[in-house]
Amino acid sequence: MPKSYQKQHKCEGLRTRVLQLFSRAWPGVCCICAHNAFDDSDLCQHCRSHFPYLDLSAAPTSSASRFMTLCIACGLPLVAGVNQCDTCVNQSSPYAQMVIPFRYAHPIDRLVTGLKYGGRVSYGRVLGNLLADEVQRTGVTLPDGLLPMPMHQSRYKQRGFNQAQELAFWCGSRLGVRVQNHWAERHVDTPALAGLSKASRELEIRGAFQADTKVEGQHIAIVDDVLTTGASSTELARELYDTGAKSVSLWVLARTASADVDQAEFINMRLSDAGSSVSSKLP
Repeated sequence: MPKSYQKQHKCEGLRTRVLQLFSRAWPGVCCICAHNAFDDSDLCQHCRSHFPYLDLSAAPTSSASRFMTLCIACGLPLVAGVNQCDTCVNQSSPYAQMVIPFRYAHPIDRLVTGLKYGGRVSYGRVLGNLLADEVQRTGVTLPDGLLPMPMHQSRYKQRGFNQAQELAFWCGSRLGVRVQNHWAERHVDTPALAGLSKASRELEIRGAFQADTKVEGQHIAIVDDVLTTGASSTELARELYDTGAKSVSLWVLARTASADVDQAEFINMRLSDAGSSVSSKLP
């Protein structure tokens, strides 16, 4: 990770601590509606209550008990007590645990798009804290380290940051878990996967990652922004296990419904290619 990137996060960490000290005197502003935030999350209670939670009992205004689980193989929501969906029931899963708080829908989709293609790096703190909240709510076992989905160097230079690293940094800061960017790298710059079938994605991503031997014996949680077919995270998990990792979990901010995968990715690609900013859509 570039030194400039490390310096940026040291400054962000200091800024966060200062904001926490003065949050009572100067309330934060909701990044969606621009009204006063109810805590240091930069979200107001009204906006957060309308987030597209996969588990409706997770909504702040809900009094219901947890009534669903996630398919441990693909991440689709299931009735509580069921571990795999009908499609994956005969398939093995590489993940020890899975955490996905949201559907990829409004306003999560706009926040993610704003982070990735609008350059709104501050959204990484908002979204990373939301992911940490879900980890705490579900009570999953904390890993030895967080591994952001690696980005190829050429794409990192083009974008200037890795959105998965942003999520992992703030999520790990809240949970007290270190981010281990060096545990794996993406040494093959794969072509755009949007519009490809799951089988085609798996073929394109094969061999794209290289793990460091330091992962041996470690419990690792892969962190990413959106789960589509899961081809990238599955390939990364395979590489981690082949290099000696003890267990691999998957923590993702949002799950795209299978019917919406291509549409959502094509929208994001067009925003990126055109250099469009979502600043006009989000305050």
